[in-house]
Amino acid sequence: MVEGIAEYGRGFKPPSMHELRTWILKAEVDGINLIYEEHKGMEKYGCTIMSDGWTDGKNRSSINFLVNSPANTFFLKSIDASTSTKNGELIFKYLDVVVDEVGEENVIQIVTDNASNCIKVGEKIIETRHRIWWTPYAAHCIDLMLEDIAKLKIFSDTIEHAKMVVKFLYGHGTILSLMRKYTNGKEIVRLAVTRFATLFLTLQSMYKVKRSLEQMFASEDWVSSPLSQTTQGKIVKKIVVNDPNFWSHVAFCVKSVVALIHTKKRNILEHAKLNALVFVKYNFKLRERSIRRRDKIDPIVVDEINSDDEWITEKEGPVLLVTTKWQKMMNYLKVILL
Repeated sequence: MVEGIAEYGRGFKPPSMHELRTWILKAEVDGINLIYEEHKGMEKYGCTIMSDGWTDGKNRSSINFLVNSPANTFFLKSIDASTSTKNGELIFKYLDVVVDEVGEENVIQIVTDNASNCIKVGEKIIETRHRIWWTPYAAHCIDLMLEDIAKLKIFSDTIEHAKMVVKFLYGHGTILSLMRKYTNGKEIVRLAVTRFATLFLTLQSMYKVKRSLEQMFASEDWVSSPLSQTTQGKIVKKIVVNDPNFWSHVAFCVKSVVALIHTKKRNILEHAKLNALVFVKYNFKLRERSIRRRDKIDPIVVDEINSDDEWITEKEGPVLLVTTKWQKMMNYLKVILL
């Protein structure tokens, strides 16, 4: 955009705020809708509908819907659910409408998070839409795993001690400045999508600057600070320098769970115009990524797959070696069971 303004040269008159909020935004939305029409290659390949709910610090809720296919990913719409209770019936109703908009014949699966109300929605979708599968959102499953892991004693104790250290370091300007001096500007707190991911990523950051923190609490800068004589300061120093188990436990926690953590950015939509802005920006970004990857795509055409259901089973049996020994045993078991 800046390059375009520079090429225009002197005399460029930017659009007014009113123009940006009205006809220009509408024109961009119309342009994205045209791209969506091109995206309808999902009729050939099939697609996945992804539902992602989010609640901000003010307890405002939104549910975003995206359509993914081998050809592209498209942000479809967002629904403000702040005034509604996000129970299974409501989410099912929203998803049902989205499936009709996209076309049931084009949808292969629906992906939601793993909350109890969404599990019920998944079961109901499978009952009412017999050709559509429901799949839980992997990142949410990982977050639930992290929540349970954080309750284990070695993890909970280590996290509590780390919280005390971080709260002390970031709660006092002079100490925070001192920490940054010894860590060469590196921060400890690493924000992630969820509280539990943030906890473990912060532990990882702490461990990376372990030596720097130990040097700081052993330095003259720390000794000369009035905060070094406070009760909280002495406790924090004891944790960082004198606790024989703290750092080994931090290392254990980091090695155990950090590989599970994936971060992502979320869009929180507050009103109709912001919804339209995200609609445009999100889909432009997805389109740019799709163009970059287009040469690498080798999609599987749904029509080329046999419609037999023999390969779909509710529960997989054990994989046995193909030998006459196993075959005789299986025949023997069949005789007994019959």
